[in-house]
Amino acid sequence: MSFKKFILKSIVRKKSKFVYQLIGITIPIFVILFFAISMQTTQDLGRNSLPIYDIDIVGVPGINQESLPINEDLVDKIKKDKCVDKVAGIINGYININGVNCKVIGVNSSDADFLRIKLATGRKFNNDKKEIILSNETAEMLNKTVGDYVSLSNGEYNVVGVTIKTGKSGYFNESYISLKNIQGLNIFTRENVSMPYQGHVETIHINIKTNENNSKIVEDLKNQYNNESIIVMGDTPENVEMRKNVEIENKIIFILVPTIIGILLTLMIMMKSVGDRTGEISVLKAIGWKSRRIFMMILSETFILSILSFIFASIIAILVTFYTWLYNPIYIITFYTFIQTLSFSTFLQTFLIVLAMALLGSLLPAIKASRLSPDESVRK
Repeated sequence: MSFKKFILKSIVRKKSKFVYQLIGITIPIFVILFFAISMQTTQDLGRNSLPIYDIDIVGVPGINQESLPINEDLVDKIKKDKCVDKVAGIINGYININGVNCKVIGVNSSDADFLRIKLATGRKFNNDKKEIILSNETAEMLNKTVGDYVSLSNGEYNVVGVTIKTGKSGYFNESYISLKNIQGLNIFTRENVSMPYQGHVETIHINIKTNENNSKIVEDLKNQYNNESIIVMGDTPENVEMRKNVEIENKIIFILVPTIIGILLTLMIMMKSVGDRTGEISVLKAIGWKSRRIFMMILSETFILSILSFIFASIIAILVTFYTWLYNPIYIITFYTFIQTLSFSTFLQTFLIVLAMALLGSLLPAIKASRLSPDESVRK
């Protein structure tokens, strides 16, 4: 019998023992993969569904809630900053559409992609025409589709688009019209206060260019614009440091600790395996097997077990993670969209960790096995 066939046969010779070993090594690998896949899915779904901004400039309404303090001209002024990549001024609130209060965002048509507006049907609105993009939920509620008209406080609007439904009820349920049109409407805040927006915006979203110092730009904008009526919000050095610390803590909890546990479990499993096979190994020594070959046998068995455990853990982690996302209160997800969020690098990095676990966990048992003498079984 060849060396390879002998190793494969010896691993599965005792089925109950094989299952025990497989489960023991699979558990820590599953924990690592579950954490990594969950984090990757969260980032991808957020990146694909939510607008991501580096900096926000937010208007603080006056005491009597009569107006917003951010002049629309500030948007054009910030666009001239050489460190800035994209800028969008928006107004967001509630308007009455065909007698129903609906969430709406006013934005220039050119900034629609910046807000990640995803259309199921139709096109973007024209800034100078009375056109509206309805959210999927609002379109269903009003029984409207592209080409229909809806009534707003300043006239009839043509429905030119309907968004894709990406979130569960109440999430990502915004309709969109042009900034110019929304400034002429009666907008209501969450506190149901009517506010005029002529010549103003509520929030300015800013994305900076790659490799620019986010914290420095935030401080510069604060020095220029922060006052009693405008707040500049973005990363500060403290926030960046706090996020790094949280990331390190998460990696320690969900990657380093399971890896250490995996190494110890592999060590205990293989030490027990070597102990149970003392007689077999001594016989192999007696018929001429070299210490180096015994050493390689134990290492090879551990690596094969670890690879099988990795495959098993990958399948379980994918299914369990998908199952947990099915009950996420925010996102709508199918198995196809979930699979698209999976990253090859996540599995490759985990596989390398598994190989390291196998190597470190099997070294001591392999050394012990290689040092057994041919007469060990007789002594026992």
